[in-house]
Amino acid sequence: MIYYFESLFSWPSRIEYIFKLHQLHQYFEQVICRDDVEHGKPNPEGFILCARRLGVAPSDCLIFEDSISGILAANRSGAKCIGIGMSEIPEGESITVYAVYEDYTKMPAMFK
Repeated sequence: MIYYFESLFSWPSRIEYIFKLHQLHQYFEQVICRDDVEHGKPNPEGFILCARRLGVAPSDCLIFEDSISGILAANRSGAKCIGIGMSEIPEGESITVYAVYEDYTKMPAMFK
């Protein structure tokens, strides 16, 4: 089963504005915002909370992330991660990504 969630760590009003503007509510079962967590990325709290709300283990999740702090949070949660919008991972960072794509349009069709 595939669950879709958004973990933005942004303000609820901004998330609501973007979701309404692009009519996104129908695509997400959970939305985690900064008010839902005590610690932001790279702390894994948000990803762990969302997995819990979905009733799945973080290790069963695949997270698409566009920031190093987000990838670190995904790794620390135990989830698998795909990097978006980065051509390479900076040296010295101890992170794991299963793939890196320039942007969402460059991903294989199975993710679209």
